Amino acid sequence: MILVKAFHNRKKIFEGIKRLIFKKRYIEELSKMRLDICLVCDHIEKNPLSCKVCGCFLEVKTRCEDCKCGLEEINQEPKW
Repeated sequence: MILVKAFHNRKKIFEGIKRLIFKKRYIEELSKMRLDICLVCDHIEKNPLSCKVCGCFLEVKTRCEDCKCGLEEINQEPKW
């Protein structure tokens, strides 16, 4: 199931990885804003820094401009 989901989201995952390697200021600001929200969420896993709802690594997901908070996967209002 996780591999199927990752394959489906491969373009977004690649975008996040690319932006983690090739940093741009506005993406880093976006990522920091999103991470600040995630750090106070009940669904955060601190080690590794990931979301318990969607399973995504937040260092990557928060750098993907088209990505949304994983809460939408459980029909809750995304926090970002």
